Amino acid sequence: MAAPTSENTEREHAATGSEYAPPARAAGGGKSGKALASLILGIISIPAAFLPIFGVLFGILAITFSSLGKKEIRRDGMTNMGQATAGLVLGIVGLTLAVALWVIGAIVVESSS
Repeated sequence: MAAPTSENTEREHAATGSEYAPPARAAGGGKSGKALASLILGIISIPAAFLPIFGVLFGILAITFSSLGKKEIRRDGMTNMGQATAGLVLGIVGLTLAVALWVIGAIVVESSS
């Protein structure tokens, strides 16, 4: 590997104001960690709905991360919009299921007393 020439080093220094160039950022095609987190939390929210507090918590987190992930994907041209959408849908299903089971549980407890 050839050592950088002084001309290249001077050009980089002039362009960045530093001797070291910042790390290159992908022009698109990256993946959003928030979208992946949304998908994982959405998947977890469905079985967690049987313990309604956890189902509500994971569902809300999945919906929130999905929204943040979709915004990041649109802004930075990333490629995993499907993960964010799936996380949103699963988060809504988990949240709805948790609330429904909570209400059903309250009705059963109320009617048995």
